[in-house]
Amino acid sequence: MYSMGNKQWRKTENDSFVKTESYLRKKIKSDFGKVRLNLCLVGHTGAGKSAFINSIVSISKGHISDVSSVKTEDIGGVGTMKLLRIQGNTTDLLNQVYVFDTMGFTLAKSPEDNGITDKDLKAVLEGEVEINHKFSSVGSERTGYHNRQENKPHCVIIVVSAEALQLHDDSVLTRKMRNLHRFIPSDVSRIVVITCCDKISESVHQNVNEIYKSKKIYSIVQKATKTFGTPENMVFPIVNYYKELSLNPEKNVPILYALLFALTFAADRQELRTQT
Repeated sequence: MYSMGNKQWRKTENDSFVKTESYLRKKIKSDFGKVRLNLCLVGHTGAGKSAFINSIVSISKGHISDVSSVKTEDIGGVGTMKLLRIQGNTTDLLNQVYVFDTMGFTLAKSPEDNGITDKDLKAVLEGEVEINHKFSSVGSERTGYHNRQENKPHCVIIVVSAEALQLHDDSVLTRKMRNLHRFIPSDVSRIVVITCCDKISESVHQNVNEIYKSKKIYSIVQKATKTFGTPENMVFPIVNYYKELSLNPEKNVPILYALLFALTFAADRQELRTQT
């Protein structure tokens, strides 16, 4: 619950971001290094999905990395045109985690410029799409899907920019974001990652470690819970790496918390699937 004053509205494991980062790294490494888990990113164009992938891979490898831009095709501003799968090396933090990137959906009202189609999105989340499947943005009825259960997500990460969440509740984007839920299967968990938090909060822009103290960030987290119907503890505000030359605990901690909970929920769903 939010507290007035300079207190954090979300408590971290330790008052020190350095110690909290160390704890999160150790927990992720120890808890999720043996079983394959699939995370799938969905969201609007410009939300920062590729930047989020680069950020988590950078943290995983321990240095700034650029894996998404070299593996995506940017055409007409739509972004990712193929289903991409990124896997870490055995020495990385995410050595058993597969991250899937998808085409974003747009603000456009016309079907010709909608970004990913409902059919493609549903097929990805059902595990019916092969890696490098070309997405369509024209709304055509596509065929050729196959059962690829090894690619079915265990957790969907809905990526949305803080700026987009500030839009009117009846905006095209807000309606499309709310519509995401009907495509996520019941055996797939979900979290929400809010990017670009430094764009709406001056205190966070000046110092990322203010992210859990900012009233503006907390209000946008509450907006996300209403928009997506997710509990507050499944919504994670972050600031991606996009201009830094080195990693720092202040940015790592919010990203690692999002990653930890995505993996925790993914592991729960993976375990349930093995029992059925």
